[in-house]
Amino acid sequence: MSGNPTNAAVWGGADVLIAPIGTAIPVGNAAFAAGWTYVGLLDGGQGFEESIETDSTDHEAWGYGVIATTYKGTKVTKTFTALEENATVMGLVYDTTGMTFDDVAGTYVGDLAVRDNTTRVLVAFVTTSGDTERRMITKNYATIAADSAGTESEEALASKSFTATIVPDASKVLYYTYKGASL
Repeated sequence: MSGNPTNAAVWGGADVLIAPIGTAIPVGNAAFAAGWTYVGLLDGGQGFEESIETDSTDHEAWGYGVIATTYKGTKVTKTFTALEENATVMGLVYDTTGMTFDDVAGTYVGDLAVRDNTTRVLVAFVTTSGDTERRMITKNYATIAADSAGTESEEALASKSFTATIVPDASKVLYYTYKGASL
């Protein structure tokens, strides 16, 4: 038998949390402090898809072929789909300055404006399986852009899809990560 089955997991729950730059990153299984807000219900069928793209250039010798390949410009993105229209989700799609939200009642009122997609935030991707939790929290920052303003139909839940572009810190670290006991 190959592999280690204790490292395999079917994740039974997931959360995305957003915080302003400078908010404390919880170490280990410490609770998320003030400043972190939940995106809300996520589309489990869509999950989190992470993509890593790197620009490469092949260098060829005359009459020989490829003798070397150089790499630069690595880009890491992670996608998620929200199933709620709460203040956090709406703030990732639009500029909601001046809006009034009642997330308990599910109501809001005000003007929706164009959002600045260059806004830098911290993002935590959290998955749970039984008593095990895995966290991947952006170490430097991420920018989040809506892939669409949302979809609605009579046969599916309303949803809004997002792509987070994760920017590494000066040491090229993308995430603080933890996998262990849940709180």
